[in-house]
Amino acid sequence: GLRMMLQARGAAEKTAPLLERLVPEIRAALCVRDDDSVFTASCEALQQLSAVVGPRLNDYLAHLLVQINRRCTLASRPVKGVIHDTLCAISHHGGAEAHMMIKAKVPTFTC
Repeated sequence: GLRMMLQARGAAEKTAPLLERLVPEIRAALCVRDDDSVFTASCEALQQLSAVVGPRLNDYLAHLLVQINRRCTLASRPVKGVIHDTLCAISHHGGAEAHMMIKAKVPTFTC
């Protein structure tokens, strides 16, 4: 359902007011430790969400980046690739503020 909402016409205006409710759900999915497919799907959703809402996601990044950073150290190579792609998307769509927040939580990040 999230993917369809993010692809709909006017998605940014429809999604932005829901960020407060969407972010905790994505964060919960990022916390799943024993299932790479759930983590990967939540990262992909986060990439799409970032593309749609852009810098509006920055207010919620601290909550998400903690979980992503925790997973970085334990991740397999394919998951590390998804993490990198996700952080790059957030940095690109969120601007300089997002990039600084990512560097603060994930010091090894480069994009």
